[in-house]
Amino acid sequence: MALGIVITGGGYLGKILERSDPEYYTRHFQMGGYYLKEEVFDLAARELEKAVEARADSVDARYFLGITYQRMGKWEQALEEYRRLAEEGSDSYEVFNNMGMIHLKLGNRDKALQAFKQAQQRLAKLKK
Repeated sequence: MALGIVITGGGYLGKILERSDPEYYTRHFQMGGYYLKEEVFDLAARELEKAVEARADSVDARYFLGITYQRMGKWEQALEEYRRLAEEGSDSYEVFNNMGMIHLKLGNRDKALQAFKQAQQRLAKLKK
């Protein structure tokens, strides 16, 4: 006798299966990018959060989520995304430049200077 499993509705199991779909990340990443370009930041954030949830190791999704938060004025959330990228060894000068800009906005001049120095070091490596 064959044992069958029927999945109906969204539910928790449905969400797990949906996220395991290889297209899940791509779909949400692309939609997030579209909404970011169109400056519909709340929808961009929602889509990019789903992309990061599906693939926490995605540098691109995390970076664009940071940009989205930054454009929304959600400074701490943007900094958190950039910090994660920095901790994971990002060589992107843009990550550190954005961190510096946010720290300046928040009045943290010492942290801004440190971030800008990191950005400058990474940019110098690109020019070699």
